Amino acid sequence: MGWEVSKENYNITRLHEPDLSLFDWGRGQRIPARTSDPETSILAAESIDPTEREAEVLEILRAHPEGLTEAEVADRLPHRDRVSVSPRFRPLRRKGKIREAGERVGASGRKARVWVIV
Repeated sequence: MGWEVSKENYNITRLHEPDLSLFDWGRGQRIPARTSDPETSILAAESIDPTEREAEVLEILRAHPEGLTEAEVADRLPHRDRVSVSPRFRPLRRKGKIREAGERVGASGRKARVWVIV
């Protein structure tokens, strides 16, 4: 990216702002982070491509019209950590690409939301 990253270079934004996409920023734009986040977290967030991960989630959900939980989607993306898959659902729902289709008990024994393509 060519510049030194520090929290002082960014305006902090709230994730509930509907017009913002998580991790959608560049130099001089707002970054979705907490003021307490270490610089390594900011650098890690900058290194991912959320649209690529959103596309992967959509592809998996398209192949399963009955719907899947976040954990089930993550299980079908073995090259991704679950913590990098789960954050893709909220922006996809906000964009109108997916919707909740109910709940079911997951592998953990707890209820989990089932997601389907809109």
